[in-house]
Amino acid sequence: MNYIKRILVVDDETAILPLVEQMLAAEGYEVVTATNGDEAHRLWRSQWFDLGLIDLIMPGKDGIETILMLRSSRKGIPIIAMSGGWHGGARNCLPLAAKLGVAGTLRKPFDRETLLEAIRSALESVSRMPPHPHGSLRAGCCRSTAAIRFTCVGC
Repeated sequence: MNYIKRILVVDDETAILPLVEQMLAAEGYEVVTATNGDEAHRLWRSQWFDLGLIDLIMPGKDGIETILMLRSSRKGIPIIAMSGGWHGGARNCLPLAAKLGVAGTLRKPFDRETLLEAIRSALESVSRMPPHPHGSLRAGCCRSTAAIRFTCVGC
């Protein structure tokens, strides 16, 4: 049974959100946006998402802290980290996100096809998981161990 995949996109750059939303909606994804980590966490806990696309450099809770919060409240859902690097410096924070086991990383600026390929790959990694012992998957179910094993790029 196919259903529309829901993606949470989190970025404090409000000019980016409608562009990413438009690209993903054109491919049939349902997109919900948030501009900060607290808003993302509230949405993640109250709604079902198939994937999170999280900017790493945001005021307040940064992307790393946001990823850790999202993972603690609902494990096993793939997350893609995106970043243009540290503001005002050459330091790259994507390797740290990769060590946390995100399903993929995107360096900004990225093009439409790079974004879509990262999302397809992350969603396919979950679909390749072994059958769930309880028959069906639900939010907060015990699929997190298998999902982390399939998506971990930091090991």
